[in-house]
Amino acid sequence: MKLKTRIFILMGLIFVSFMVVIALYSSYLVTQINEQWGARMTEKQVLFDKHRTLQPLLREIALARQLAAEPVMLDMALNEGNAKAEGIALLEQYRLKFQDRSYFAAFVKSGHYYFNDAANKFDAQQLRYTLSRSNPDDAWFYATVSSDREYQVNVDPDAHLGNVKVWINVAIKQGDQVVAVIGTGIDIGDFLKGTVDVAQAGIHNLFIDREMAVQLHADQALIDYASLTKSAEQRRKVDVLLKDPADLAQLRGAMRRLESTPDKIETLWVNYEGKPRLLGVAFLPEIGWFDLTLIDGGALRLQQQFNFIPVFAALFLLGMLAAGIMLHRVVLKPLYKMGLSIEQIKAGNYDIDVPLVGTGEIAELSAEFKNMVEVVRNTKHELEKTVEQRTVQLSLELAERRRVEDELRSSEIKFRQLFELSPIGLAMVDQATGKFLEVNQSVLQSMGYSRAELLTLNYWDVTPREYEQQELAQIDSLNQTGYFGPNIKEYIRKDGSRYPIEIRGCRLKDSYGRMVIWGLIEDITKRTQLEAQIRQLAYYDTLTQLPNRRMLNDRMSQVIAASRRSGCHAALMFLDLDNFKPLNDTHGHAVGDLLLVEAAKRLKKCIREMDTVARFGGDEFVVMLSELDTDQSGSVAEALNVAEKIRAVLSEPYYLAITQQDRELLEHHCTVSIGVVVFIGDETGQDELLKWADAAMYQAKDAGRNLIRFYDAAV
Repeated sequence: MKLKTRIFILMGLIFVSFMVVIALYSSYLVTQINEQWGARMTEKQVLFDKHRTLQPLLREIALARQLAAEPVMLDMALNEGNAKAEGIALLEQYRLKFQDRSYFAAFVKSGHYYFNDAANKFDAQQLRYTLSRSNPDDAWFYATVSSDREYQVNVDPDAHLGNVKVWINVAIKQGDQVVAVIGTGIDIGDFLKGTVDVAQAGIHNLFIDREMAVQLHADQALIDYASLTKSAEQRRKVDVLLKDPADLAQLRGAMRRLESTPDKIETLWVNYEGKPRLLGVAFLPEIGWFDLTLIDGGALRLQQQFNFIPVFAALFLLGMLAAGIMLHRVVLKPLYKMGLSIEQIKAGNYDIDVPLVGTGEIAELSAEFKNMVEVVRNTKHELEKTVEQRTVQLSLELAERRRVEDELRSSEIKFRQLFELSPIGLAMVDQATGKFLEVNQSVLQSMGYSRAELLTLNYWDVTPREYEQQELAQIDSLNQTGYFGPNIKEYIRKDGSRYPIEIRGCRLKDSYGRMVIWGLIEDITKRTQLEAQIRQLAYYDTLTQLPNRRMLNDRMSQVIAASRRSGCHAALMFLDLDNFKPLNDTHGHAVGDLLLVEAAKRLKKCIREMDTVARFGGDEFVVMLSELDTDQSGSVAEALNVAEKIRAVLSEPYYLAITQQDRELLEHHCTVSIGVVVFIGDETGQDELLKWADAAMYQAKDAGRNLIRFYDAAV
């Protein structure tokens, strides 16, 4: 394709592109003007709807709160019999002030519900009925009593009175306790006529609460009546009007923002009845509702499309034609002459005399072209010589490259040997999929898989599900720092058994550009077993396997702290075997140890799992009882029951083998003296509790043994 043709095609494309840009920009400009106008109009309409609805409610709320603050109403709630006449007289005064000329008053103590309406129908019969928790129609009252809000607005049909109103419930409190609920109501039909039922072309108004349930709507069938007493699944929500989940998500976001900035109004486009509508949203913090105003998009159009596009097209086309003529004379014709010279040079004729053509920059280009031909002619031979030299140099570089590749191959073999022989497990995992890419023999031996089997799995297949959060934390650490660990977890072997590991790792890119994780996996089975043995020796008695003094101190701290939090009593028992020393002296310590082991087994059967029995030393044991009764006498009775059970069990005969060869067992009778102290968490410390229990035990010893004594500071 010739340059002339290309230039004219380019000019045509520029013309078309320019006109498209003008059309799009004008459309965008009109849209922006209409959207800004629509948003402002919607905000004004929302503000109007908000105040139109809020004004009558605020007036009634203020009057109801004023009535609730009257001392007479509190007196009537607390002492209805004495203050009833004065209270009803005050209610009747306020009835004439309320818009609906009606009131209600419900009292917690008596359950009485008082009501009178605009016609004074219930004069001298204001006490209408008694509220009941078993009656679902009275659930609004108990929901209001349990709420921490001073007042509530609720649209509710009253089954007792046979009417539907916008109810205003105001709580009367004595301290923090709600003792009565009073208020008034506005007939739903009258209220809707002055608010959401006002006919405005292209405008649809409704109110919802924080759970998106419809509170006011021109169609009363859509109102969520009795919102205070319904579960979330039973409520009639705004999704009956806005069907698109994306629109509902927009609305939820706007509601969250408006709760923190209630003085603002937000607008958003939604799909309503198959058409785009501009939705204005405002928050009414005084009653906890949201005002929604839907306006038809057609009603918001301020400006139609501009009509200056044809004028722009004609002017731009004339300019393009004039530019084309000038371009042909000044540029295309001189370039054509230069093209003829270029064709001869392409044929290999470097000896032609290149003519100078054109003016200005074209003439300069022609001169530069002529000089270029001369330079090319002079450098041709030098280029051929350079090519020969470069060929020799490339041969040398190729030989060096082969040498480096041989060294790398040797290094890779050595690395592979070190990788396989490492006693610590090494594994490479694809970060994106979690699949094992490389593992050494140490990992395969620990897990029981062959290499082929393990390379088909990912680390989720060998990781127990309880470590999922730890794995996600490792991935987060890799993304932030490039490494993780060391962490302790477990892997699942091929046979399904688990073994403990310590793992750490880092993130790298492999030769394929993949992001991989290199992990060091150490089998810590032996270390874990050794730590368990050390813990057993440190915290448990080696003979009876009961907790020792160190573990007892730790358990006592936990029980004291739990008692302080819950307010429950706990008990500490100090036990000493009465007839143990004669057995030791007569038959030796080995037989005495058999009795201690048997006594420990019996003790563990006498207590709950939450309680603790510990060997304190020699033939002394300590029992710790937790979560007893909050009452002192009740907790003492519980502790006594356990102590009696222990005394009875430990007093049963013991049958002991003196030697392993003896078939006949030694029968030995041994009783126990028990000292008990019952305490609550904030009374004293561990050492003093042990001292008191020990003192009580010695009181049992002094009184004749085989007895139970509770600590008494006076003894």
